[in-house]
Amino acid sequence: MKIIVSILIVFLYSSSSAQFSSVEIKNLVQNNIISYQIVKLVESNIESSGKEVLKSERFSGDWINLLMKGQKSELLMDMEEVSDKPFPDTNYRLYSINIDKFIFEDSISGNGLLVSIPNYYSVLDSPYLIAVHNSERKILFISGGFFKTQISDYFQIVNNDSLVRYLRFKLYSSKLTGFEVVAETNKEWVVNAKDKNNSEVVVRIPKKTPDIIEFVR
Repeated sequence: MKIIVSILIVFLYSSSSAQFSSVEIKNLVQNNIISYQIVKLVESNIESSGKEVLKSERFSGDWINLLMKGQKSELLMDMEEVSDKPFPDTNYRLYSINIDKFIFEDSISGNGLLVSIPNYYSVLDSPYLIAVHNSERKILFISGGFFKTQISDYFQIVNNDSLVRYLRFKLYSSKLTGFEVVAETNKEWVVNAKDKNNSEVVVRIPKKTPDIIEFVR
């Protein structure tokens, strides 16, 4: 049986009380990552093999089987404030998050967090980017392997320079460099960039929905 799942999420976590603690922030990031990865697995239509719930030659994440067996876990991560890249809304502070691995209560380590399937590219050790409000319980999930907040409204994209500035936030985890706007139509911008291996990456950004970015390699 083929299962098709379509999900549209605007991921902004907020409430009316005081600021988040660092533990709360890490828990929210962990829960977002787990939810996102599980959805990606469902979309990939991976079949189970043996006694494990989700395991195949295309999947390298034993962590999900341990979670489904009820084991308590912690996703190890380091969080560091980014001071050299101010967010347009100065009420927010930016944080770069490096993801390490899952540690389970019986000392089993779940390393392969991310799936490896066609047309799905994400890197576990890339720095994720979030923004935390200075005085309210609000988090923007900007870039990384989790459900992301729509952030384009925080930017005034009126020319090539402002578009590139937006992309440096939106594509932070991709570690792209050398952004160059090579084409513009009534419907979209086309931008060239280089990945960490110095290979060319083409990015298409729709003008009506700039938060939905298409990679063309």
